[in-house]
Amino acid sequence: MLTREKKAQIIGELSDDFKRARLITFIDFTGMDVATMSEFRRRVKAVYPGKSKVKVARNKLIMIALENAGYSKSEFEGVLEGPTGLVYAMDEDPVKVLKVLEDFRKEFNGLPKVKGAYFEGGFITPEKVTEYAKLPSREELYAMLLARMQAPVSGLVFTLSGVLRKLLYVLKAIEEKKS
Repeated sequence: MLTREKKAQIIGELSDDFKRARLITFIDFTGMDVATMSEFRRRVKAVYPGKSKVKVARNKLIMIALENAGYSKSEFEGVLEGPTGLVYAMDEDPVKVLKVLEDFRKEFNGLPKVKGAYFEGGFITPEKVTEYAKLPSREELYAMLLARMQAPVSGLVFTLSGVLRKLLYVLKAIEEKKS
């Protein structure tokens, strides 16, 4: 039995985390044994140590913490039914955590089940969670953007070097013709 102090502590910790969270995913962990759940926690925590977490708490405590963090009760009310776990990432790229979640679900026959999520402040459905997990991570997007930005410059350098090369060929041909 949880004491009032312990409940207040849990609500306070969750509220603080939810205020900083860029991703809060609601999962149903029914059917997962302790070893599977431990492996799941380990994989999620390994993405961003200290900033990606898996928590299990009572639905009422989660509801109060979400309201304290400024989330709309109408969006998450239907999600907080039955066993509920939370997967969340604070201050970091949420797509990496979603990728780990989806990879784990593929490996373990769809467990844990996704009930919904808050992604960058907006509520999304379980289908959108799967869709967002397919997006490239922030680092991959930066690399793609940088490659696109460098392409015109690389093309210009290649074109100018081709012109210089042709000029050298012409000069070499003139030199050979005169000799």
